[in-house]
Amino acid sequence: MSEITIRQAQVRNNGLEYGGFWTNSALVYSRIFKVASSGESARRDPVAYWTQGSQFEHVIDSIVGGPPVAANYEKWRQFAPSLQAPSKRVPVLIEYQAGDPAALEVFESWTKQGVPAELVLYPGEGHLFHQPKHQFFSMQRNVDWFSFWLLGQKDGDPAKTQQYQRWELLKQKISRITPRSKISP
Repeated sequence: MSEITIRQAQVRNNGLEYGGFWTNSALVYSRIFKVASSGESARRDPVAYWTQGSQFEHVIDSIVGGPPVAANYEKWRQFAPSLQAPSKRVPVLIEYQAGDPAALEVFESWTKQGVPAELVLYPGEGHLFHQPKHQFFSMQRNVDWFSFWLLGQKDGDPAKTQQYQRWELLKQKISRITPRSKISP
């Protein structure tokens, strides 16, 4: 196998905040990714519209045309990643501050649609992680996540055993999906 082929087989995407929104959107509209990580995804989903206040509503109204109801719903369905689903073959790590309803919206919507995902919540955080220990844990978790999914590697730390057990279950779920080559157009 050539080096180019290996790289094409290991396409990954990750983003934080607005990069998280673009990661989520790319997962919905593209099928080139093998694995992804998204965090604090810039609140571009219906629950954020209702919970972030009038200034946020004004910005989103200018993009989508109004709240996620009635005549505007179709625009929202095309705009909001939580109202769509990425490939059921792409595992997604989702990281948010604890207590943010947007985290549950994306995670619950996608997992109910069959997307293999793991949600990690960080207590006492704001929109962007400010606590050094959470920054470290997030970075380490992302290294572990991409190493596991792209390289088949696991950290030997016994404290991470449960993490890898969860990820193995996600891998089994993906393996039960019809291979891409057998999916009819």
